[in-house]
Amino acid sequence: MKTIISIVMFCAILALPVNAKNFVGSKWICELSSSCSDTIKFYSDNKVEDYSCELNYTCKGHYSLKKGIVILIEKDDSHDEDNGKVTFYRFKYRLVGDCLYPISNEELINGKWKKISESLVENTVFHRVSDR
Repeated sequence: MKTIISIVMFCAILALPVNAKNFVGSKWICELSSSCSDTIKFYSDNKVEDYSCELNYTCKGHYSLKKGIVILIEKDDSHDEDNGKVTFYRFKYRLVGDCLYPISNEELINGKWKKISESLVENTVFHRVSDR
C-alpha cells in the first residue's frame, strides 16, 4: 500500500504544471566565454532582468510559463545610437530540468511579432545557478 501511495504521489508531482515551479529569486547563466556570461534573473510579479554581456546592457520585462515554455517579453529602452527608438522583444525558451533552451527570438514590429534570428546558437543554453 505504501508503494502505491508513493507511486501516486510521485506521478502527481511530475504532473504539476510548469507554472508551479518557483522562478522567483532564481538566477540563470549562459557562459559565452571564460570572461563573459549572459544572465537572466526572475523576480516577483513575473518581472525579469536579462543582462547581455556582449552589449553590457540589461533589459527589463516580464515572463510567463506555459506548457514547459518560458516566455520573456522585454522592453529595450531608447539609446542614442538608434535615435531614441524603444523596442520590444520576445524570447522563448524550453524548460528542461534546470536548463533553458532557446526556441525563438522575436521583435515587435508594427504590432506583430517577427522572428529576428533564423538560427539560434545551441550553446546559448541558460543553466540555473541559484535561488534567492
